Amino acid sequence: MKIDWTLSKDETLKCGRAIVFYGHPHSVSKGIASVHDVMLGENRRPTILPGRLLTMEGLREALRDVSATPQRRLILPERALSYDSGRLVWWCPSAKRPIFFKTSDNKFNNAMNGKTVSHPPLVFRAEAGRLHVYAIQQDARPTEETPLCRAPYFNLYGAGNMCTGNVRLPEIAVPSEISLWERAFFESNFTHTNADLVVKFEGGHNALWQHLATTGEAFPKKALVPLKDDKGTITLERMVNE
Repeated sequence: MKIDWTLSKDETLKCGRAIVFYGHPHSVSKGIASVHDVMLGENRRPTILPGRLLTMEGLREALRDVSATPQRRLILPERALSYDSGRLVWWCPSAKRPIFFKTSDNKFNNAMNGKTVSHPPLVFRAEAGRLHVYAIQQDARPTEETPLCRAPYFNLYGAGNMCTGNVRLPEIAVPSEISLWERAFFESNFTHTNADLVVKFEGGHNALWQHLATTGEAFPKKALVPLKDDKGTITLERMVNE
């Protein structure tokens, strides 16, 4: 879905309201905000008028005014986990689907390209022009406490963000476009690794996918690499609130 912000020759934008944030210089977690009408004086110079405390409803109204997402309340699909203006998180159950490669190993590419294999259950986080992908071990809707694992694919950095290359991602992240985001990922060519350890499997990444293509087995959850940092295990809740 594309949002067209082009103005016609008869349309103009003018400064109508201003939001002012107040906070302590050494704290980013405490503060207040006020909203002000703006008056255009001589030479169209704006003057900020006395304001009123910005409420949550006022903030939501301001976000609706400037958001590039459709301005209506949405019924979220079953697989959606979290959604706000600009960021969408959802999960994808395990499934058998084709996988595509364009690595430096032409023998591997020829043997594997387009093969239908079992993929693990995944969690996606999409924002405009950005996609993160994670794996989970249980093939069920994750909860806040569900630990995340590294998705077992090339083209992903250690933190889960996708190196898109020439892949065209959807322009906005809204629930109605989940299938488009998934297609952009699954139908891309996996080319190279951006992480130190992609999977825990004898022989590594290539051996795992060749094994799955040959046997038709379900994806082995023991092959997934748990995601951890200096704060501990990275859970769904931590990722959503980053």
